[in-house]
Amino acid sequence: RKPYLILDVRDEEEFEACHVTEAVSYPAPRISQDRITPQLFSYKNKADTMIIVYDDDEKIAAGVATLFVQKGWENVYLMSGGLKIAAAKFPLMVDGDLPERLVSPSKPTGRGSVTSRSSVGGGRRSG
Repeated sequence: RKPYLILDVRDEEEFEACHVTEAVSYPAPRISQDRITPQLFSYKNKADTMIIVYDDDEKIAAGVATLFVQKGWENVYLMSGGLKIAAAKFPLMVDGDLPERLVSPSKPTGRGSVTSRSSVGGGRRSG
């Protein structure tokens, strides 16, 4: 058994179209209905394990993670940035086609991106 369980809390249709590799579909309403699968329960508060929840961009998953904690789950973590950031930074870790709404129209300019330095300090000197 892996030391982690990754839960995709989006709708099952969204999961089928695209998801983080090794993730399990667990739509958000299930936690509020206390519909806990045996697989999920086997990770609850177990030492050296973690349950990672994500959605497109943290909007739903943050609430799900909070609800888990309120229900006594101590080893639940939120995937920072959700599927949108995971797909941008680690495209090989995503199965399926990323929905168009999550594709950034411009290339990322944050950490990890490559920028040209050829124009830095290239101005004319007067003298």
